[in-house]
Amino acid sequence: MKNSHNIKARGLKAAILRKLGRTEEAKAWLKENEKVDCFDYVSAYEEILLAEADKQEEMKQALKVRMRNFHQNFIQAAIDYMESGCYEEALGMLNICDRDWPMLYYYRAECLYKLGKEAEAKEMTAKADAADSYCCFPNRMEFYEKYPDTFVKRDDVFIEYITLQNYMGNHEKAYELLIGRKFHPWEGGEGKATTQYTRALVEMAKKAIAKEAI
Repeated sequence: MKNSHNIKARGLKAAILRKLGRTEEAKAWLKENEKVDCFDYVSAYEEILLAEADKQEEMKQALKVRMRNFHQNFIQAAIDYMESGCYEEALGMLNICDRDWPMLYYYRAECLYKLGKEAEAKEMTAKADAADSYCCFPNRMEFYEKYPDTFVKRDDVFIEYITLQNYMGNHEKAYELLIGRKFHPWEGGEGKATTQYTRALVEMAKKAIAKEAI
């Protein structure tokens, strides 16, 4: 079958089966996934979610070792979840990693925001701002401000700049950047652009409402 070995799709199918309550099917599917790719971390996390509660913490620690506690491994797995709207699972995956890394905090903040936990999201963003950004790409706003002619050439990098603007509370700036650019789906920016567009509008509306209330 075409794309039957698409690892991202296979991991997310397990998540769908679990959510539908088809536990045994999900477990069987996960066993097949292990044969296809031992680095399928989404499937590995799905196994944890299907395990008995008293075994989950031990399994999480084993997964952390398996993933080398490497922040980018956790971020990539979380992105797979997030792109499918599974923010609770994405947050759970990110929380296994205990590295003090800015982008881990930013992605956790995004998940919390999507889950309606705005106060916690702001606290997590503050942690990201306070974390050491040395050797972190993107090196937050400094990188983009220093090389504006470079990052504007690609949608995917440009949308990361907009995402950071929203994280920092510069929602008007994010909105202006979004409406001033035409995004192309083949460069990976279109889907993320709609998310940031919505967030900018919502936050701008909240500011306006709060101002009127005063």
